[in-house]
Amino acid sequence: MAACTASPPARTRAGDADGTVVLFDVATRARVGQPLPSPYGRHAGPGISDINDIAFSPDGRLLATAGIDGSITLWDLARRAQISRLLDPGGDFPVTAVAFSPDGRTTASGVDVGNKVVLIRVPDGTLLHELATGSPGTSALAFSPDGQTLTAATFDGQVRLWDPRTGAARGPAWAAEAGAVMSTSFSPDGSVLATSGSEGATALWDIGSRKQIGAPLTGPPSPAVAAFDPTGHTLATAFQDGTVLLWDIDPASWQARACAVAGRRLTPQEWQDFLPGRPYQPSCGTP
Repeated sequence: MAACTASPPARTRAGDADGTVVLFDVATRARVGQPLPSPYGRHAGPGISDINDIAFSPDGRLLATAGIDGSITLWDLARRAQISRLLDPGGDFPVTAVAFSPDGRTTASGVDVGNKVVLIRVPDGTLLHELATGSPGTSALAFSPDGQTLTAATFDGQVRLWDPRTGAARGPAWAAEAGAVMSTSFSPDGSVLATSGSEGATALWDIGSRKQIGAPLTGPPSPAVAAFDPTGHTLATAFQDGTVLLWDIDPASWQARACAVAGRRLTPQEWQDFLPGRPYQPSCGTP
C-alpha cells in the first residue's frame, strides 16, 4: 500500500510514487504545485517507491518522509524545499514508519531491522530515545492527541505503548492482528485505539484496559488503514482495493443497539464486554 497522509486541516493530501511526493487538494482532488523531488537521487525500480511512509507536522508546514536508505527527510512545504536530513535512525536499513508528535517537536520512526523505534527532536535531529519493540519491523506509529502516549505496531501483529517523554513502556505488548498491523489511530480523546490489519479487519481497543471493544469491523479482504473523524463518533476505513467504509462507533449508539438486540437490560458482564472501562449504567429494558 503506497504511503499516503492528510495534513491536519485536511485540505492537502500527500502520496508517493517512485520516490517523489505529490500533494493534492482534498476538495478539488487537483495536484498542488510540482511534486517534491526524490531526496535520494535514484529510484528503487519501476513501481517501487524509495519512500515507505510520510507524515505532516501538526501545523501542516512540514512533511517528513521515511526512506529506504534509513533516513528521515524534512520538507518545507511552502518553499517545496528539503530542510534537513535528520539522524539516520535506520543506519543501512529502511525506515518503515514515521509520525510527528502533536507539538511538532518530535518524530518517531520505525526501523526495518533492529527491533526499535527511534525518537528524534525536530528540527535539529537530536536523538531522544531508542525504544525496543521486541519484534522485527515497525509497520505503524501514532501519538495520542495529548502527546503522552506513543503506539507502535509491528509486522507480526503486536502493539506496544510508551511514554515518549521518558521512553518508558506503558505495560506489555498485546496481539492485535494475526497478520501485519497496517495502521494505528487514536480517538480524539485518546481513550480508544483503532488498529487495521493486512487482512482487512479493524479492531477498537480500550487504552486503559487493553481490551478489544466489540467485534472487529470487517470489509473487503484487502489491507486496510483507519482514522477517526474529529468528533470520535465515526471511523473511516480505506482498503487497498479502493473501498472506503464509514462506521458509527459512538458508545451511546452501541448501547442503544445492544439493548435493542438483547431486548432487556445488559448484565454487568455484557456491559464490560461491549463498553469496557465505562461505569455500569444500564438504562434500557428490564433486568
